[in-house]
Amino acid sequence: MRKFHDWAAVQQLYDQAFRAEQCREHFGIAYSAWSMAIRRRRLRVKPAPRRRYEWATVQAFYNEGNSFYDCMRRFGFCRASWHKAVKRGEIRPRPLGPPLTELLANSNSNGRTNIKRRLIRAGLLENRCEECGLRDWLGERLTIQLTTSTGSRMTTASRTCECFAPTAIARPTRTADDPSSGAGLHERPGSA
Repeated sequence: MRKFHDWAAVQQLYDQAFRAEQCREHFGIAYSAWSMAIRRRRLRVKPAPRRRYEWATVQAFYNEGNSFYDCMRRFGFCRASWHKAVKRGEIRPRPLGPPLTELLANSNSNGRTNIKRRLIRAGLLENRCEECGLRDWLGERLTIQLTTSTGSRMTTASRTCECFAPTAIARPTRTADDPSSGAGLHERPGSA
């Protein structure tokens, strides 16, 4: 059965500095009925104050080495507020992952895919075969494999890392001095 409310009495109680929750509880009003009364202008309420954050203070706290979660707990905002502030440029987050020098120094515990991605992003390595210059194959991006010039595990110096097409890695080493090795099969395009 439909319930009718005395909105004038509700407005009077609200105007006496009662909160919306207290008014709803006192009169037994559902949240949906409260919202509908506001939309139909039977009830005039002050807009809830939007919570604003001093993002410069949050950035200073974050720059002291505190995490994103520490900032959330300290200042009381949610993830969406953080991400919107980042998008607006009010917050500059630290880059994800360890610094590249640390990643290369501890490369025994990290996968080569992550190292390759970080080297390419830093501009220290190109996603192309070092031997023939291929970047794609049959219209699709070629999956380049990261190796070291020594053929051993990753070393800390990025200059010893090279990218090769999988076909170049699978072949045995070929030299121009050995005619039986088939040298020249994996040449750069345009070189002869």
